[in-house]
Amino acid sequence: MSESNIHRHLISKTAQSIQHRWPEARLTLDISQAPGDEVPFLINDHRPDIIGQHLDPALPFLIAEIKTSFDINKSHTCSQINAFLQYLNDRTISNGVFIFAVEGTVAPKAQHFLYWACHSSLAPHVEIMLFDGLDFWTLNYSGERTWRLC
Repeated sequence: MSESNIHRHLISKTAQSIQHRWPEARLTLDISQAPGDEVPFLINDHRPDIIGQHLDPALPFLIAEIKTSFDINKSHTCSQINAFLQYLNDRTISNGVFIFAVEGTVAPKAQHFLYWACHSSLAPHVEIMLFDGLDFWTLNYSGERTWRLC
């Protein structure tokens, strides 16, 4: 469940940007407005902030985790990333996208953290993205690993 108003705002902003990028995705957010509202399902004992599913299996399965500037380097964050990437790696029926969303001021720190958190656990059908509140950045794995604006 969302811990703070800042976190809830980041979830909403990220969801709007994901919906704009993948308009056919059905998003489920970890922001309950009322008892009984649908929330993302647990993945390896962790609940992502956003899950995006498509009816067309050719389109990617999306998992987004949103962090405030205080939560980026925590061991729990690493555990979540590993759990979500493992789930996407194991899904062979469709491509997967993992989105790590942060406040723009900590985007460089988050890029570095994400690079090292997932550098050894990627399948070719999984894309890693960072959302800084304005833009999506993709971790490029062809040749030297670098971030590129997409």
